[in-house]
Amino acid sequence: ALDPALDPSQREAVAFALEARDIALIHGPPGTGKTTAAVELIRQAVKLARPVPGEAVRGVLAVPPAAAWSNHEALAQAARESLEKVDVVPEAWAVAKGQEALEGAFIVDVGASATTVYRVRETAPGPGEIVVLPVGGDAIDALLLRALEARHPGVDFGISIVRELKERYGCLPDGDAALVALPIGGRTVPIDAAAEVAEACRAPLGPIVEAVDRLLGTDPGPAEIILAGSGGQLKGLDRLLEEAMKAVGGARVRRIVEPVFAGAFGALRLARGL
Repeated sequence: ALDPALDPSQREAVAFALEARDIALIHGPPGTGKTTAAVELIRQAVKLARPVPGEAVRGVLAVPPAAAWSNHEALAQAARESLEKVDVVPEAWAVAKGQEALEGAFIVDVGASATTVYRVRETAPGPGEIVVLPVGGDAIDALLLRALEARHPGVDFGISIVRELKERYGCLPDGDAALVALPIGGRTVPIDAAAEVAEACRAPLGPIVEAVDRLLGTDPGPAEIILAGSGGQLKGLDRLLEEAMKAVGGARVRRIVEPVFAGAFGALRLARGL
Protein backbone atom coordinates (compact mmCIF):
# COMPACT_ATOMS: atom_id res chain seq x y z
CA ALA A 1 0.00 0.00 0.00
CA LEU A 2 1.09 3.57 -0.65
CA ASP A 3 2.04 5.91 2.16
CA PRO A 4 -1.27 7.33 3.49
CA ALA A 5 0.47 10.66 4.12
CA LEU A 6 0.68 11.31 0.36
CA ASP A 7 -1.76 13.82 -1.06
CA PRO A 8 -4.01 12.77 -3.99
CA SER A 9 -1.72 14.17 -6.71
CA GLN A 10 1.31 12.43 -5.22
CA ARG A 11 -0.56 9.14 -4.96
CA GLU A 12 -1.67 9.48 -8.57
CA ALA A 13 1.91 10.22 -9.70
CA VAL A 14 3.39 7.22 -7.87
CA ALA A 15 0.68 4.85 -9.15
CA PHE A 16 1.20 6.17 -12.68
CA ALA A 17 4.96 5.55 -12.50
CA LEU A 18 4.54 2.05 -11.07
CA GLU A 19 2.18 1.10 -13.89
CA ALA A 20 4.41 2.44 -16.68
CA ARG A 21 5.78 -0.17 -19.07
CA ASP A 22 9.17 1.50 -19.56
CA ILE A 23 9.45 5.16 -18.49
CA ALA A 24 7.21 7.65 -16.69
CA LEU A 25 7.42 11.43 -16.51
CA ILE A 26 6.28 13.22 -13.36
CA HIS A 27 6.16 16.97 -13.85
CA GLY A 28 5.32 19.84 -11.53
CA PRO A 29 6.57 23.25 -10.42
CA PRO A 30 8.67 23.68 -7.24
CA GLY A 31 6.87 22.88 -4.03
CA THR A 32 4.33 20.44 -5.48
CA GLY A 33 5.82 17.37 -3.78
CA LYS A 34 7.84 15.72 -6.54
CA THR A 35 10.62 14.72 -4.13
CA THR A 36 8.10 13.18 -1.70
CA ALA A 37 6.57 11.24 -4.59
CA ALA A 38 10.04 10.10 -5.70
CA VAL A 39 10.89 8.85 -2.21
CA GLU A 40 7.67 6.82 -2.13
CA LEU A 41 8.36 5.48 -5.63
CA ILE A 42 11.78 4.27 -4.49
CA ARG A 43 10.18 2.61 -1.45
CA GLN A 44 7.69 0.83 -3.69
CA ALA A 45 10.42 -0.25 -6.12
CA VAL A 46 12.38 -1.79 -3.25
CA LYS A 47 9.27 -3.71 -2.18
CA LEU A 48 8.81 -5.03 -5.72
CA ALA A 49 12.43 -6.27 -5.70
CA ARG A 50 11.61 -8.47 -2.67
CA PRO A 51 15.03 -8.27 -1.01
CA VAL A 52 16.11 -11.04 1.34
CA PRO A 53 15.76 -9.94 4.99
CA GLY A 54 19.02 -8.34 6.11
CA GLU A 55 20.25 -7.88 2.53
CA ALA A 56 21.75 -4.45 1.75
CA VAL A 57 19.66 -2.71 -0.88
CA ARG A 58 21.70 -0.44 -3.13
CA GLY A 59 20.51 2.09 -5.70
CA VAL A 60 21.77 4.65 -8.17
CA LEU A 61 19.71 7.69 -9.18
CA ALA A 62 20.59 9.00 -12.65
CA VAL A 63 19.54 12.65 -12.88
CA PRO A 64 19.32 15.03 -15.86
CA PRO A 65 21.97 17.73 -16.33
CA ALA A 66 19.47 20.43 -15.35
CA ALA A 67 19.42 19.08 -11.78
CA ALA A 68 21.61 21.35 -9.67
CA TRP A 69 24.66 19.69 -8.16
CA SER A 70 23.63 21.07 -4.78
CA ASN A 71 20.46 18.95 -5.02
CA HIS A 72 22.31 15.65 -5.44
CA GLU A 73 22.96 15.16 -1.72
CA ALA A 74 19.37 16.12 -0.88
CA LEU A 75 18.15 13.45 -3.30
CA ALA A 76 20.55 10.88 -1.87
CA GLN A 77 19.48 11.70 1.69
CA ALA A 78 15.83 11.23 0.79
CA ALA A 79 16.54 7.93 -0.95
CA ARG A 80 18.37 6.58 2.12
CA GLU A 81 15.00 6.06 3.76
CA SER A 82 14.70 2.94 1.59
CA LEU A 83 18.24 2.29 0.33
CA GLU A 84 21.18 1.37 2.52
CA LYS A 85 23.66 2.55 -0.13
CA VAL A 86 22.84 5.16 -2.73
CA ASP A 87 24.60 7.37 -5.23
CA VAL A 88 23.29 10.20 -7.42
CA VAL A 89 25.01 10.56 -10.80
CA PRO A 90 24.45 12.49 -14.04
CA GLU A 91 22.58 10.54 -16.71
CA ALA A 92 25.55 10.80 -19.08
CA TRP A 93 27.74 8.91 -16.58
CA ALA A 94 25.17 6.13 -16.26
CA VAL A 95 24.91 5.87 -20.06
CA ALA A 96 28.71 5.68 -20.35
CA LYS A 97 28.83 2.83 -17.85
CA GLY A 98 25.98 1.05 -19.58
CA GLN A 99 27.82 1.18 -22.89
CA GLU A 100 31.21 0.29 -21.35
CA ALA A 101 32.54 3.36 -23.13
CA LEU A 102 36.33 3.69 -23.19
CA GLU A 103 37.96 6.61 -21.44
CA GLY A 104 38.14 9.57 -23.78
CA ALA A 105 34.98 8.66 -25.72
CA PHE A 106 32.09 11.11 -25.92
CA ILE A 107 28.49 10.56 -24.90
CA VAL A 108 26.16 12.81 -26.91
CA ASP A 109 22.69 12.48 -25.39
CA VAL A 110 20.07 14.20 -27.56
CA GLY A 111 17.04 14.62 -25.31
CA ALA A 112 13.76 16.47 -25.69
CA SER A 113 14.78 19.82 -24.24
CA ALA A 114 18.57 19.71 -24.44
CA THR A 115 21.60 17.84 -25.73
CA THR A 116 24.27 16.73 -23.27
CA VAL A 117 27.91 16.27 -24.32
CA TYR A 118 30.23 14.48 -21.89
CA ARG A 119 33.73 13.06 -22.28
CA VAL A 120 34.14 9.77 -20.45
CA ARG A 121 36.67 9.69 -17.61
CA GLU A 122 37.54 7.12 -14.94
CA THR A 123 35.45 8.92 -12.34
CA ALA A 124 31.99 10.47 -12.38
CA PRO A 125 31.89 13.98 -13.85
CA GLY A 126 31.77 17.03 -11.64
CA PRO A 127 30.41 20.54 -12.21
CA GLY A 128 31.66 21.99 -15.50
CA GLU A 129 32.57 18.64 -17.04
CA ILE A 130 29.25 18.21 -18.85
CA VAL A 131 28.25 20.56 -21.65
CA VAL A 132 24.49 21.18 -21.91
CA LEU A 133 23.33 22.54 -25.27
CA PRO A 134 19.89 24.19 -25.48
CA VAL A 135 18.91 22.24 -28.57
CA GLY A 136 17.05 18.94 -28.54
CA GLY A 137 14.03 17.23 -30.00
CA ASP A 138 11.61 19.99 -28.98
CA ALA A 139 13.79 22.65 -30.62
CA ILE A 140 13.94 20.61 -33.84
CA ASP A 141 10.13 20.32 -33.82
CA ALA A 142 9.75 24.07 -33.34
CA LEU A 143 12.22 24.85 -36.15
CA LEU A 144 10.42 22.51 -38.52
CA LEU A 145 7.02 23.97 -37.70
CA ARG A 146 8.26 27.53 -38.26
CA ALA A 147 9.84 26.55 -41.59
CA LEU A 148 6.62 24.93 -42.81
CA GLU A 149 4.56 27.91 -41.66
CA ALA A 150 6.88 30.27 -43.53
CA ARG A 151 6.66 28.27 -46.74
CA HIS A 152 2.96 27.45 -46.49
CA PRO A 153 0.96 30.25 -44.85
CA GLY A 154 -2.31 28.96 -43.50
CA VAL A 155 -1.04 25.63 -42.18
CA ASP A 156 -3.51 24.23 -39.65
CA PHE A 157 -1.63 21.37 -38.07
CA GLY A 158 0.21 21.19 -34.77
CA ILE A 159 3.42 19.93 -33.28
CA SER A 160 2.32 16.27 -33.25
CA ILE A 161 2.21 16.12 -37.06
CA VAL A 162 5.55 17.91 -37.23
CA ARG A 163 7.06 15.36 -34.83
CA GLU A 164 5.77 12.51 -37.00
CA LEU A 165 7.44 14.10 -40.04
CA LYS A 166 10.74 14.41 -38.19
CA GLU A 167 10.70 10.82 -36.94
CA ARG A 168 9.62 9.42 -40.31
CA TYR A 169 12.21 11.14 -42.49
CA GLY A 170 14.96 12.35 -40.16
CA CYS A 171 18.17 13.77 -41.63
CA LEU A 172 17.43 13.20 -45.28
CA PRO A 173 20.34 12.85 -47.72
CA ASP A 174 20.51 15.64 -50.29
CA GLY A 175 18.18 14.92 -53.19
CA ASP A 176 15.75 12.72 -51.25
CA ALA A 177 12.07 13.64 -51.13
CA ALA A 178 9.62 13.84 -48.24
CA LEU A 179 6.27 13.71 -50.00
CA VAL A 180 3.39 14.26 -47.60
CA ALA A 181 -0.19 15.52 -47.66
CA LEU A 182 -0.80 18.19 -45.02
CA PRO A 183 -3.84 20.27 -44.03
CA ILE A 184 -3.25 23.80 -45.29
CA GLY A 185 -5.90 26.48 -45.64
CA GLY A 186 -8.74 24.09 -44.91
CA ARG A 187 -7.78 21.48 -47.50
CA THR A 188 -5.24 18.68 -47.85
CA VAL A 189 -2.26 19.74 -49.95
CA PRO A 190 0.52 17.43 -51.22
CA ILE A 191 3.97 18.93 -50.64
CA ASP A 192 7.63 17.92 -50.58
CA ALA A 193 8.87 18.87 -47.10
CA ALA A 194 12.38 17.47 -47.61
CA ALA A 195 14.21 20.81 -47.40
CA GLU A 196 12.44 21.89 -44.21
CA VAL A 197 12.84 18.49 -42.50
CA ALA A 198 16.51 18.17 -43.42
CA GLU A 199 17.36 21.71 -42.27
CA ALA A 200 15.58 21.31 -38.91
CA CYS A 201 17.15 17.92 -38.16
CA ARG A 202 20.62 19.30 -38.87
CA ALA A 203 20.21 22.01 -36.21
CA PRO A 204 22.08 20.16 -33.41
CA LEU A 205 25.13 19.34 -35.56
CA GLY A 206 27.00 22.65 -35.26
CA PRO A 207 26.66 22.98 -31.46
CA ILE A 208 27.61 19.31 -30.95
CA VAL A 209 30.75 19.59 -33.11
CA GLU A 210 31.77 22.77 -31.29
CA ALA A 211 31.29 21.15 -27.86
CA VAL A 212 33.22 18.00 -28.78
CA ASP A 213 36.04 20.06 -30.27
CA ARG A 214 36.24 22.18 -27.10
CA LEU A 215 36.36 19.11 -24.85
CA LEU A 216 38.95 17.44 -27.07
CA GLY A 217 41.33 20.35 -26.61
CA THR A 218 44.75 19.45 -27.99
CA ASP A 219 44.09 15.69 -28.09
CA PRO A 220 44.45 14.23 -31.57
CA GLY A 221 41.37 12.88 -33.36
CA PRO A 222 39.44 11.03 -34.48
CA ALA A 223 37.01 11.05 -31.57
CA GLU A 224 34.70 8.21 -30.59
CA ILE A 225 31.11 9.45 -30.21
CA ILE A 226 28.20 7.45 -28.80
CA LEU A 227 24.79 8.88 -29.73
CA ALA A 228 22.25 8.43 -26.94
CA GLY A 229 18.80 9.71 -26.11
CA SER A 230 15.58 9.59 -28.08
CA GLY A 231 16.85 12.33 -30.41
CA GLY A 232 19.92 10.25 -31.16
CA GLN A 233 17.61 7.87 -33.02
CA LEU A 234 16.94 10.41 -35.79
CA LYS A 235 17.52 8.68 -39.11
CA GLY A 236 20.85 9.71 -40.59
CA LEU A 237 22.02 11.81 -37.65
CA ASP A 238 24.98 9.51 -37.00
CA ARG A 239 26.06 9.72 -40.64
CA LEU A 240 25.78 13.51 -40.77
CA LEU A 241 27.60 13.93 -37.45
CA GLU A 242 30.52 11.89 -38.76
CA GLU A 243 30.60 14.11 -41.83
CA ALA A 244 30.44 17.32 -39.78
CA MET A 245 33.21 16.13 -37.43
CA LYS A 246 35.68 15.95 -40.35
CA ALA A 247 36.18 19.69 -39.90
CA VAL A 248 37.75 19.14 -36.46
CA GLY A 249 39.71 15.92 -36.91
CA GLY A 250 37.01 13.37 -37.61
CA ALA A 251 35.04 10.92 -35.47
CA ARG A 252 33.63 7.43 -35.36
CA VAL A 253 29.96 7.66 -34.42
CA ARG A 254 27.75 4.83 -33.23
CA ARG A 255 24.17 4.98 -32.06
CA ILE A 256 22.71 3.26 -29.00
CA VAL A 257 20.07 0.79 -30.11
CA GLU A 258 17.98 0.92 -26.92
CA PRO A 259 18.24 4.53 -25.66
CA VAL A 260 15.43 4.15 -23.09
CA PHE A 261 17.35 1.51 -21.17
CA ALA A 262 20.94 2.71 -21.75
CA GLY A 263 21.13 4.66 -18.50
CA ALA A 264 19.35 1.91 -16.56
CA PHE A 265 21.97 -0.65 -17.56
CA GLY A 266 24.73 1.69 -16.43
CA ALA A 267 23.00 2.53 -13.16
CA LEU A 268 22.71 -1.19 -12.39
CA ARG A 269 26.44 -1.66 -12.98
CA LEU A 270 27.22 1.31 -10.74
CA ALA A 271 24.89 0.02 -8.01
CA ARG A 272 26.66 -3.33 -7.97
CA GLY A 273 29.88 -1.50 -7.22
CA LEU A 274 28.55 0.44 -4.20
